[in-house]
Amino acid sequence: MLKALAFAATLKGTIEEAGRTMGGQRLSTRVRIGLDTGMAVAVNSGRGAEPEPLFLGSPANYAAKLAEGNEPGIFMSDRVRAVLDEGAVGMVQERRVALTQDSQYRYANMSQGRPSWDTNDGFTRAKVQEALRSLQNDAALSAVTASEAVFHFHHHEPPLRTIRFEDLMPSRTVRMPAVSVFADISGFTAYVDACIATGRVQEMTANLHVIRGEMAECSRDDFGGRKVRFIGDCLHGLIAEGSRVETDLPASVDSAVRLAGGLRSSFDLCKTMLPGVGALGLAIALELGPTPITRLGIRGERSVRCASSKAVSTSETLQSGLEGTQTALGPDATAAAPFRIRQLFRYGPVENLDYEAVETFLGGSPKVPAAPAATSPRPEFRAHAS
Repeated sequence: MLKALAFAATLKGTIEEAGRTMGGQRLSTRVRIGLDTGMAVAVNSGRGAEPEPLFLGSPANYAAKLAEGNEPGIFMSDRVRAVLDEGAVGMVQERRVALTQDSQYRYANMSQGRPSWDTNDGFTRAKVQEALRSLQNDAALSAVTASEAVFHFHHHEPPLRTIRFEDLMPSRTVRMPAVSVFADISGFTAYVDACIATGRVQEMTANLHVIRGEMAECSRDDFGGRKVRFIGDCLHGLIAEGSRVETDLPASVDSAVRLAGGLRSSFDLCKTMLPGVGALGLAIALELGPTPITRLGIRGERSVRCASSKAVSTSETLQSGLEGTQTALGPDATAAAPFRIRQLFRYGPVENLDYEAVETFLGGSPKVPAAPAATSPRPEFRAHAS
């Protein structure tokens, strides 16, 4: 645990200092880190030089929740405090009391002869400077920061499935109105914990691979959308309709709602064919807005796909408040939606909106297949690729 604390302090300090020094005094980065401990499962998906590593289970999920918030610092769970032989503070205080700000906690430890958890101590400062020197000596990073960046934004002609993230970088970024789609598997953390407790980790990993593959391919192959990345058990994707110069906003919302229905049907099919996942649900949220789409970092293992905008953050927040049977539409997507979709969502989130229900309510559309592959049981799943 001491190594975890030291790593968190060094990571926080390095990010903040790199923003100040390597960003030419123009970047002021505030970092919030959550810490929890317990049994988890590590999975590395993705393909080629674009891996998607993730941790599954209660500690990963709860650490992420502690990292949510506007106050910077390092926030520990009571389970971490117990390992350090410290008293519990309760869930509310865990999210409010940062390690770097809790001076009473720090100095009490010092007075008892224990190490200080001050993240600005000499050891941490030395580690931060060592990490900065390594970054400054990195040839790949030096090539990126050697000259003033020139940014070129462009509109990508739909369908978005043709976006090639390997061709993107901050200086060559897609920026266009699109619908952000967050589809989160509800109940999955409890399922992971149960599988760990009963020795069914292999089953859980295989099920996750199949479900994620189905969701990604449903987005891409059935509806022309583009998976950005998986965040744990949550799919983040984008979809848009239009021409090579502009996005058709009503048509984009229409396609996004149909995509949401297809995702739910695909997920329901998985539940009928996979063991142990019958209690899981799928919460889906959609929001429309101008969204930059790019790839950050150095190509390969240090690269990450990214789409960040108000539409993305709104859809993510909206999804977090949904039950596993609900689909929700954000305010801007609602405003741009065709009349029948506004009617469908006039009372808020819609229950059990699968593909058949969407088509029944909205009618057929030539832009999507009459029946996505996921709505018809087949003897085998599709070949999965991210």
